[in-house]
Amino acid sequence: MRSTNVSHKLIGGYLAKNVYCDDGRLLLGKNVKLTPSLIDKLIDNDVYIVYINDQLSDGIEINSVISEEKMNHCVRKVKEVLQNIASKDEKGVQTMIREEDLNMVSDIIKDLIDALEDSENTLYTVVDLMGADMYTYKHSVNVAVLSILTCRSLGYDYNLTKHVAMGALLHDIGKSAVKDNLIQKVERLTDDELKEVHNHAVYGYNMIKDEIGLSGYSKQIVRLHHEKRDGSGYPLGLSETEIPDFVRIVTICDMFDAMTASRVYKRKMPVYEVLDILMAESVYRLDAAILQMFTKNICVFPPGSGVSLTDGRLGLVVEYNVFNPTRPKIRVFEDEEGNFKVQHLDLSEHRTVFIEKTIETDIIQEHYKL
Repeated sequence: MRSTNVSHKLIGGYLAKNVYCDDGRLLLGKNVKLTPSLIDKLIDNDVYIVYINDQLSDGIEINSVISEEKMNHCVRKVKEVLQNIASKDEKGVQTMIREEDLNMVSDIIKDLIDALEDSENTLYTVVDLMGADMYTYKHSVNVAVLSILTCRSLGYDYNLTKHVAMGALLHDIGKSAVKDNLIQKVERLTDDELKEVHNHAVYGYNMIKDEIGLSGYSKQIVRLHHEKRDGSGYPLGLSETEIPDFVRIVTICDMFDAMTASRVYKRKMPVYEVLDILMAESVYRLDAAILQMFTKNICVFPPGSGVSLTDGRLGLVVEYNVFNPTRPKIRVFEDEEGNFKVQHLDLSEHRTVFIEKTIETDIIQEHYKL
């Protein structure tokens, strides 16, 4: 299978993974043959990327640390919790988080930790299975998953991992209190609007600070996840050792997922570009040691994605290398003399060939007339 942009070029192709709509229900199932009306249905639901099976990608498997069924279940539960939290009373006053919602958050985190126990040799792969309208809820679950993986790499025990993950799952709850729906605004924000958006960290903390069912770890994550080592963050402008390590974990996970996600107003950035940005940020603003442990869990070049090599050839990533993520196995479609030939190239063995950039898989199909 391979990932590809949704367009009418896919007519006659077959979906390789389920696609879910904004309420978590199945939109289109695996193995469905794509027709013009079904492609229009995907576009209408803000689904930008799908996974298809075809001759080009035959035999390539795309697995994630969390199954699509488990991810869909968790996202639906998170949507329910966050919508409950976002509700206001008859006078328009923000309500406190309910005990049953906290219990649901705890259950989600337990499910995620259990699901990740057997994924030690599986890297985190950015996979789009839902429409862009589900971004808020997908983002919360993704940040929790990434935080759990990073805690595991750092050697955190179960209880601390759970507290960090609960804070990660709830880190953006204050966005429900931001005025004038500014979170969804596509146009550039004014200074006053940006200040109001930044207030979401304070709003979120005020919503949960008195909840005895949440630990101090989780509460501080909600409050401080936008603080930076150089003092440039918000809401308190903390710096260096004033920012706890468990908060720094969620900051990195939050930034990574935000940059690699498809949104209504932007397409996602390639993972390797995001990691480069985070590496640059770690000089002064992020925690370099935590970032190093974070990156050990990330699939830099996911299977089924298109790449351009430094020798001019185009190819599909077939399999990642857990111990050397930038040197995966590639399916190329020509030999070194430029003759058409399908073969596999293990970049861990071909040390003079490098991945130059990722490309849309349609480009490979068109280039080699496949």
